[in-house]
Amino acid sequence: MGPAFTTADTDTTTGNDTGTEQELAPGVPAAPVRKRRRVDQRAKARKEKAKRWAKIAIAAILVLALILLLILWLILGRIDRIDAIEGNRPATAKGTTFLVLGLDRRSDVQTTGENAKADAFEPGAQRADIIMLVHVSDDRDKSYAVSIPRDTWIDIPGHGKAKINAAYSYGGPELMVKTVRELTGVWIDHLAVVDFAGFRQFTDAVGGVDVFFPQAVPVPGVGTWPQGVVHLDGALALAYVRQRYGLPNGDFDRIKRQQNFLRQLGAKTFDERTLRNPARVKALLDHIAANVSVDDDFGSFEMMKFGWSMRSFDPGSLTFYTVPTQGTGWAGDQSIVVYDPKPAKVLWQAFADEDVDTMDRRFSNLALTGVVP
Repeated sequence: MGPAFTTADTDTTTGNDTGTEQELAPGVPAAPVRKRRRVDQRAKARKEKAKRWAKIAIAAILVLALILLLILWLILGRIDRIDAIEGNRPATAKGTTFLVLGLDRRSDVQTTGENAKADAFEPGAQRADIIMLVHVSDDRDKSYAVSIPRDTWIDIPGHGKAKINAAYSYGGPELMVKTVRELTGVWIDHLAVVDFAGFRQFTDAVGGVDVFFPQAVPVPGVGTWPQGVVHLDGALALAYVRQRYGLPNGDFDRIKRQQNFLRQLGAKTFDERTLRNPARVKALLDHIAANVSVDDDFGSFEMMKFGWSMRSFDPGSLTFYTVPTQGTGWAGDQSIVVYDPKPAKVLWQAFADEDVDTMDRRFSNLALTGVVP
């Protein structure tokens, strides 16, 4: 006898399986061929259906992403842009550096952002009350900011000695950028400007900010900041960052407040819940577009690219410093801040080189701590 095996009968006229079975090995029945084919067909159909749904889901995600990108593009296109950055970026420049300015125009008429009702610059109409260079490395692992006191007495190109905040009054954003570049030797990639009205509006739009007062602080002509946590709306926030009278170290304590406020504002508006929520991102960009002006080199595509690269950025990692000075003094009848060029040169070189070790080691006494007046 030959070997035992199982086979299905075949219709000799059609060549098709009949579905009948022969058991040539006792006790070992064969699986019906027709039933096995039905199971295979059902499995194949389920796989095809799953593939179709996967393609539909991917297409839907792509459509939503494109719609979101279009919305962001349109919002970013509304941001007010000003001519401020001249020259070609040096090949040795690292990371991205912003010059952030807060203008002291004493008017309820907004001059920055989409909501501006007047020009961002009118000769003699406003000065820079907040002057800060902010830097982030290309890998986003290093971030720091250095404030320059508004009363710092320096050379302003074409105008001689004056307080640095006068540069904006003399020649607007372009002269302000040129002045800070010549003072620091740092290449400035972009400019962001907000005036008092825009500052109030933006603060209110994000729901205000909480700050902590280690002790009660009198506010001349207003009242007293109580000890503890105080919620600041736009008007109170403006009073907080502008006050210097009544503070132990005057303008230097005011700079600490400005830095502290920006630290708290950044922590609130740029947290993970915001950056990972398209609706919150859109709302945030709406607020920025309404109140902030930037240089015309910072186009919509560049802003989207930069914003995406900052999606995992931790605002709490941003370290704040104040440029070295020799304290206050007088120039004629003007109270000024005396710039200290030698240590400042070391700081600015470390700033440009992303040398955070030198900044931490040499200038820890100029860094913002957790205690702010």
